[in-house]
Amino acid sequence: MGQTSWAARRQARRTRRALQFTGRLDHRLTTPPDVDGRPGWELLAPSRSPYIAVVTEDGSRSEFVVILGPRSHLLAVCFGPVSVKGSPQELAAVSIDAIQAMGAARCTLAPTACRLVGLPAVGYTMTFTSGAVLQEWKLAHEGWVYGFGVLTHDDEGLAAHQLAREALDTFRWIPPVPRAAVLGG
Repeated sequence: MGQTSWAARRQARRTRRALQFTGRLDHRLTTPPDVDGRPGWELLAPSRSPYIAVVTEDGSRSEFVVILGPRSHLLAVCFGPVSVKGSPQELAAVSIDAIQAMGAARCTLAPTACRLVGLPAVGYTMTFTSGAVLQEWKLAHEGWVYGFGVLTHDDEGLAAHQLAREALDTFRWIPPVPRAAVLGG
């Protein structure tokens, strides 16, 4: 593993300060259900997120990214409807293939059935050429496919994963708004 430059360490400290990283679950993050039928959620996190529920050009919704340590993060994305994006297993396979095809990482723990935030999920681990490790989970909820990930660097792995698990243990889904209520009927 390479050493982090002084400038990168300084920027990481500034980011931790700006996002009020405490290492404790002091920040309540939440997003309400969306009018397109996506459920909402809330969780307690060790930092604020620079964004919450930002919809991108491809229709995915970047839910949050929070700091777990100097160079480690917990993040979540709603990729879109299962009917369009595929099942969690299909999306996991596509993600792994795309990252490996770029030569950026290799899958070091094959997709395995598990549970996350109270739901069946598929989890796998990618190890990047930089030494970073991404543990990722894909799951479906209310017809939408989600991804959650813990990205760690260097020797932060165990502490970052423990803090991520503590935060994810507080995760709560907020049911989607019924279509009739959205349409005013």
